[in-house]
Amino acid sequence: MGTTRAVGDFNVGCKKNAIHVTRDGDRETPAYEMAVSYIGDIGEVVTSPSGIAIVEIPDIFYDIANFDVPYQVFLTPYDFCQMRVSVRDAKYFVIETDKGNCRVGYEIKAKRRG
Repeated sequence: MGTTRAVGDFNVGCKKNAIHVTRDGDRETPAYEMAVSYIGDIGEVVTSPSGIAIVEIPDIFYDIANFDVPYQVFLTPYDFCQMRVSVRDAKYFVIETDKGNCRVGYEIKAKRRG
């Protein structure tokens, strides 16, 4: 399958799918849509024995995101612990838990530049 590239404005008025190669051949999945243009990233960390994890924002994410608008971080605990995001910086965010060594999943979403 070839690569198609659009530069500039691109509008779609019908279905918009991603195509994935699977064991059953190519499959289409719907594109995730929001009211405004966001980008996202997901990951998982384990907090330190003191209950802190510093998550660095990937360079590609930093280059695309508009950090003039606060980004959002959503947390999912994989152990029994209380948690919060205590710092949201343009290069990293900090997860704090009430116990150390807690497994935490995260999703970060930010508005795109432009």
